[in-house]
Amino acid sequence: MKRLHYIAYLTCPAMTVLFSLLIGFATMYIQNTISPLFVFLSVQFYLNWYLVYSINKKVIIPFTQNCQEGCDTRFWYCGKCKHYARRPAQHCVLCSKCFYYRDHHCFFLGACILRQNMGNFVLICIYASLACVYSVFTTGPYLYDYFLHSDTSKLNIYYFALNFFFPITLAKFFLVGDESIHVFLVTLFNVSVSIACFTLVYGLWKLIACMSGRQRYYPDYVAKQQDIYEIFGSYGLLNFVFPFNGFLHSRNIDENTYVFTYI
Repeated sequence: MKRLHYIAYLTCPAMTVLFSLLIGFATMYIQNTISPLFVFLSVQFYLNWYLVYSINKKVIIPFTQNCQEGCDTRFWYCGKCKHYARRPAQHCVLCSKCFYYRDHHCFFLGACILRQNMGNFVLICIYASLACVYSVFTTGPYLYDYFLHSDTSKLNIYYFALNFFFPITLAKFFLVGDESIHVFLVTLFNVSVSIACFTLVYGLWKLIACMSGRQRYYPDYVAKQQDIYEIFGSYGLLNFVFPFNGFLHSRNIDENTYVFTYI
């Protein structure tokens, strides 16, 4: 299991980058132009991804190298980090660090999601979903035109359903030599729909969980209702336009908790 986690840790971020590039190139190829809206969505996605990783690296747990047995009970020894950390904290094997207020390790981003970067993570999910939706609405009409010009006698809902379904398209490619670009676009269409649905639902669920007090972080696991400023920082919803949280100091996030950064 640990080996599988390590393989996922190495490969999933690369898969995320590869798929985002495929969506970008395919969209530009079909439209024959570069859409400002798609560029905006892509830039927001990558900026927030960078900030999730950056905040993850900057946040540290205060520790002491010289703490002996019987020292201040606010410290505990992490056998993996090989130092005393302020308790309680949770160690992430993949990040090789201890964290306060940790939610989970996101394999696709290659970083831990904390209370400090939860707002950026929510934005990543939303912008990833919107980019995939944009790709779906670009690829769908192109495939429709392909079917319309290839065989007009079979145009019905069942014909479209089967041809937009990846396994059927792949079988046709091997059996009757269907065009490879068609197989690629149908695959992209199916994956984009799946990612759009999953990331939008997961991102909105995390946002609603934070605002309703259902979101829990280690070590407290005590539900605490958060407002927009406690999720996205002092710039609030302006983070949807530009991710200020991470680039500029954001108040309201963990002001009264043990959050320490390198100076």
